[in-house]
Amino acid sequence: LQVMDQNALSEKIRKRREVQQNKECNLTVVLIATVLMFIVCHLPRVMTSVYEAAHIYGILDCRERGKDLTPLWFLYIMSTVQILQVVNASLNLPIYLFASKNFKAKAGEVCQNICFLFSNRVPGPENVERPSEVQVNIANFQSHQTTYV
Repeated sequence: LQVMDQNALSEKIRKRREVQQNKECNLTVVLIATVLMFIVCHLPRVMTSVYEAAHIYGILDCRERGKDLTPLWFLYIMSTVQILQVVNASLNLPIYLFASKNFKAKAGEVCQNICFLFSNRVPGPENVERPSEVQVNIANFQSHQTTYV
């Protein structure tokens, strides 16, 4: 009997470890994807900043003379950098949704709660209308009444 209890306990521990390892693996995937997305989207910004720093004296000299000769390719890169920064900020949520099962479940719960708060219906298949505050107060009053004989 004691051997069976030990086998059941070791099986339970093994399953808990497996679940914990799966959670850690999900978190690792989310972290790696988020960091890679950040690097890919911000590397051009860093490179343009290095270019500006390396050529700052020439840029300032041209501006003092009234000739702002910013290369056309640089203007295109700056626009692309801004788009990449928006893409980076926008893709964080989908990364979390696709890579993390826990995040997806919690996000679904939050969305349902928000929809429930802003709707006039109770969640469920029959979509029963929510009673008004007055109806609830009347029902509570009637359930608490006592009869005197």
